[in-house]
Amino acid sequence: MRVFRWIWTLITGLFLFCTTAFSQGSWTPMETPRFSGIPQSINSYDSSPDNIFVAAAGDLFLKSGDQKEWERIFRIRGENSKVNRFLISPFDPRAWYILTTNGLWQSVDAGSHWMLSFQKIGNEANNILSLTFDSQNKSRLYLGTNRGIWISHDQGNVWHRIFSELSHTPMVDMAIAQQDHELFLATSRALYRYHTGLDQLERVFQNTLSLNEEPEAFEFEDEAHTSSGIKRIILGQDTFFEIALGTSHGVLVSQDEGETWEQLSLAGLRSIEITDLAYAKKTKQLFAATAKGVYVYHLNEKRWIELYEGLTENRIYAICVQPTAPEKLIAAGENSFYQMDLHMPSFQNEVMLPTKQTFDQLHQLIQLEPTVRDVQRAAIRYAHVGNGKIKRWHLAARARALVPDVSFSKDLDISNNIHVDTGGTNNPDSFTQGPDDRDKSTGIDFSWDLGDLLFSSSQTSIDSREKLMVELRDEILGEVTRLYFERRRLQLELLHQPPADELSQMKAWLRIEELTANLDALTDGYFSRELEKRYSHSPYWLYLFKNADV
Repeated sequence: MRVFRWIWTLITGLFLFCTTAFSQGSWTPMETPRFSGIPQSINSYDSSPDNIFVAAAGDLFLKSGDQKEWERIFRIRGENSKVNRFLISPFDPRAWYILTTNGLWQSVDAGSHWMLSFQKIGNEANNILSLTFDSQNKSRLYLGTNRGIWISHDQGNVWHRIFSELSHTPMVDMAIAQQDHELFLATSRALYRYHTGLDQLERVFQNTLSLNEEPEAFEFEDEAHTSSGIKRIILGQDTFFEIALGTSHGVLVSQDEGETWEQLSLAGLRSIEITDLAYAKKTKQLFAATAKGVYVYHLNEKRWIELYEGLTENRIYAICVQPTAPEKLIAAGENSFYQMDLHMPSFQNEVMLPTKQTFDQLHQLIQLEPTVRDVQRAAIRYAHVGNGKIKRWHLAARARALVPDVSFSKDLDISNNIHVDTGGTNNPDSFTQGPDDRDKSTGIDFSWDLGDLLFSSSQTSIDSREKLMVELRDEILGEVTRLYFERRRLQLELLHQPPADELSQMKAWLRIEELTANLDALTDGYFSRELEKRYSHSPYWLYLFKNADV
């Protein structure tokens, strides 16, 4: 890693600063509640900003104010039962709702007592996935279950099923727009919009459609067994989006009530699998939890910035914004919880550009590094997901028609040879046994199925394997490309935005090493080996490298 330390010394030693900078704080570990499994959701509400609620396994935990310990305020009994989410009514801060796999539980006294509000005997609808409140009618609730949508007009006492065409569809999430009074319903692969005044349900997004393609007339389908897709809906307020969808392939936003959609840039993300979304109303920032870290979207630069300082876990399952002053971002991993104070991005305006000589040196330095295509090829070779393998399979499947099926046979037939001499009246019959009759045969058969020249029965199997391999290759190439350009962006930031203190310098250096190590992991060490080899063939840079005091 000496190469990268020297690169950092070169850049920080040659460039004066400073310019516009985006800053965020670092994560601080929190006390973690004791539970088994993984956290399902984490929430904090305007009506009780000092409280944080966590649903995990079959328990609901509460952390109040500066209290360090978490308090278990609810536990659901039953095998495989778990708490999915927790909500507080926006109209009554003492009306609490717990969504579980075994029904909806409600409290009217801020959790002192609980009653079962919704449960169907022997019905999969008992798995409650989402709940939202009607902004124009305080008594009306919409309930999303594993089997369709239910509505209550009396704050959850009596429920009726609505939208029979979605009666077999899990409702992953729901949200209602306060101004237009439109209810958005998310399944795993589609988003529906319902206007209560018009009593009209329409699909406004499906993940199999192109982003700006308007959906045509459709048929509702059974989505009970569909997998990845939409994970979360959030509504924006006075920001660059009205609706945001967190999906297994990134974040999509709409600014026109779901008529058209735009996918936010994937730049900066180490994983496009979104596990949760959160929006900070005061700082107007969009946050995403993924399978590999937590990110904030930088609107001006059209990319995601990873919030990694102090975060020791990779996969984050749930996030929320705690509406305190200042706002806090809370993140829940499998084994640890974290918090971060949120502030408006800070900017420094003094600018001192590097000299032309420095720019030229940086340009030469970048030219020495492998191109993104070189790194992609190395990743393909290491993972054995190149097109050549499939081409060889297809060629071999057709060439098989020219190779005969060979069968070998050998027969041996032995029979007795007996002669019968019929006697007279006084003479008995006599039998004479001769030598055995032996019949031997040997055969070799060759057969060709010339139809395989046109289409082989193996083609179907090859096509299936090809599809899986292409998906794996796309995933690997996407990861390599994101890591490569994230590393390149960090190099450029070190040119234009050099850190002002030694600690920040070391953090930036460690970040470059981390990205380099990730590229090495995907290319079997190719990236580092290639860097050292290329420096060894450049006397000028090799001299600086060997004489760098690092």
